[in-house]
Amino acid sequence: MAIYGVAIEFIQAELIEGRSFEKLDILADFTGCIIFLLARPLLKRIIG
Repeated sequence: MAIYGVAIEFIQAELIEGRSFEKLDILADFTGCIIFLLARPLLKRIIG
């Protein structure tokens, strides 16, 4: 998923007018992936 986020940043920078490459967006993508991976076991126990 994080690789997808990085790829989208490059696509935005090259193909979409008015959009730019943002390092903080990549950091946010990685942070979201880490939070998901840490929370997933807990959510599995809660939800079943």
